[in-house]
Amino acid sequence: MLSVLSVKGIIDTGGLKFDGVFTENLPEERIDRDDLTDVLISRVRNTPTSFGNDDFNQVDNMVSIQIFYSKNFDENIEQFEIKIMKLMLANGWYINDNKSPYTDPDTKQVIKVFLFSKTETIQEEE
Repeated sequence: MLSVLSVKGIIDTGGLKFDGVFTENLPEERIDRDDLTDVLISRVRNTPTSFGNDDFNQVDNMVSIQIFYSKNFDENIEQFEIKIMKLMLANGWYINDNKSPYTDPDTKQVIKVFLFSKTETIQEEE
């Protein structure tokens, strides 16, 4: 399964409050919506590793999770982000970077970016 779809499944079933969870691109109609809390999951890296016998046996995946917080977000953001990190860690994804939140100059939304990675062994298809 593609790494972004795997992470989307984790986020979708993780019990977190989001209005939308998207992969690779936000839909056009969501870009300037400051009344919704959306998540964008993007692939950052997909690198072959663990070489042997003229082949590779593992893939190092990295994904970016961007959270676009609604202006009306009513939870403690720091506690909410801890839940995300714990959810990803519980599913075998490691925290590579936890960037400082910033405010979008146009929408005034708070945006948070995480980078998570996971090395997966390739299962040979029969």
